[in-house]
Amino acid sequence: MPVWYNETLDDQPVFDLTGDFRGGMNATMAPSLLPNNQYSYGENVMLTNAGGLRSRYGTSQLASASSPSFLFYFDTPTHEKLMMVRDNTFSYYDGSTTSTVSGFSETGGMALMQGMDMFFTATSGGLYEFDGTNLYKTKQLKVTIDSGGSGYSSASVTVSGGGSPVEDATVAATVAGGAVSVLNITNQGRGYTSTPTLTITGDGSSATATAELVDPPSGTIGVWHTNRMFLAGLTGEQSDTIRVSDLLDQTNWPAANSFRVGGGEGESIMALKSWDVMNMLVWKESSTYLVQTDPVQSVANWPIQKVSDNIGCVSSRTAVQVGADVWWLSKQGVVSVRRMQQETQREVSAAISVPIQDYIDRINWNAANTACATFYDNKYMLAVPLDGEASPTHILVYDTLHQCWAGVWTGLGCKDLTPTNFSSVKGLAFSSTDGDVLEYDAAKTADTIQGTATAYSSKIYLRGYSFGEVVTQKTALNTEVEFYRSSATDVTFSVNLDEADPIIVASNIASGAALTTLPFEEEAGIVLAALGTTQKSYNIMGYPQFRSLQPRLEANTGVLSLRTLKASAFLDTIDLHTG
Repeated sequence: MPVWYNETLDDQPVFDLTGDFRGGMNATMAPSLLPNNQYSYGENVMLTNAGGLRSRYGTSQLASASSPSFLFYFDTPTHEKLMMVRDNTFSYYDGSTTSTVSGFSETGGMALMQGMDMFFTATSGGLYEFDGTNLYKTKQLKVTIDSGGSGYSSASVTVSGGGSPVEDATVAATVAGGAVSVLNITNQGRGYTSTPTLTITGDGSSATATAELVDPPSGTIGVWHTNRMFLAGLTGEQSDTIRVSDLLDQTNWPAANSFRVGGGEGESIMALKSWDVMNMLVWKESSTYLVQTDPVQSVANWPIQKVSDNIGCVSSRTAVQVGADVWWLSKQGVVSVRRMQQETQREVSAAISVPIQDYIDRINWNAANTACATFYDNKYMLAVPLDGEASPTHILVYDTLHQCWAGVWTGLGCKDLTPTNFSSVKGLAFSSTDGDVLEYDAAKTADTIQGTATAYSSKIYLRGYSFGEVVTQKTALNTEVEFYRSSATDVTFSVNLDEADPIIVASNIASGAALTTLPFEEEAGIVLAALGTTQKSYNIMGYPQFRSLQPRLEANTGVLSLRTLKASAFLDTIDLHTG
């Protein structure tokens, strides 16, 4: 009969470990080919500054606003508000209460931006202004002298009516040769809903004038840049056209302040982004441009440089400033514009998202316009719709401190996300698809959605341990897991041999003492937990032979925090078969 010979008892054990996770998540390569400091999957985890892995923070309820589609933190010396906009609803959260502002009736795509001391919402139905209290459509007042009259040595103009404006316009009259010769608008006024009436008075007679309200262009893509407003996605205009307002005046849009980007390509402008100094980035569906918006030059003379003719942007809300760079989502993945050595040259980088290409391939490109991103706590957070979903379901997290992808966050399907700074305390707000507006909260280990706390699972799938030998079969010996400041009490530890079905080694592991947080009720005998290092060792002898062993850790509640995982095995160097 066949005889299998194994010299396990004579061989010295070999060892493998991961004590540094700063290489980040790599879901593209086979687990057995990953370097020592990478891992194949991290769900709802983040990298610590020391290079360990721990569960992400949870969320708490911030504001009740019925899952707004767009969030924007509006911050001026006099106003500090989280703007929350959705179909036909315009509201804000001021740090303590939520208020809804009437006068907004728009649906579909829109752009939110801040300029000077105003907040703006650009829609296909018009441009809206919000001064912190009042919301109204932006309109420009124009006046025309119908008759200069006669006998005037001085004259004044009264502006009345106009539908109870927020602020009345003021108009000054100039007299020449006894007639009113010039009307000068010294204040445009704000919030007119109907045309006001002009009345000219003075020591002469018969001077009359007519007022007119002119709407600015309507567009769904906008940015405030170099003290001007730029609009694209214009109603009734070429899809590659950008309109530009006057300096510091969003009401005035001269016809000459218009230019086309890549005319004749047949592609629409997808996004605008203010960048460094006078440079503005413009994206189309499959190309990227840089416009130098020098205020000294006329708009028609602004230099336009094509940065890439094959990489564009799929969603304007994914374009985010990351340090001195700008990152965004393209069909090729997450890319960035970065400076080259020579100041006048720029390039689009190779995709940053190569290590998570499996997730990029799963994006529902038909709904990619719903993708959104932000930069917070040294992390680029990209929310994307996967697997046919109509809105973002997963957040892909890149850690700029360690220059790697940290993992995939679930349970936070969001319509938008934005950093906040209420009372000079930095925070992050989510518009959840399952609830209201949530706040990323370092004190929470669960997600609070509509008042209900829901625990999220944390998963860490390490690389495949080959023990320095990728060819030879091995026989498992033991493993040691080292937790650090971990509180999860239901950890499941399993191993995956040669990418087969995982084998559970241990379950319901207490990874550390449960945290006692302040405030708490004083009770007799209470002991404050001092979280530190907890080591757990497990015998894994008796498992089938393998070439690669992949450890996996999962927890459904509490904080899972992993510092090191070690394993040992025997190399089965002799495997004789006789018969």
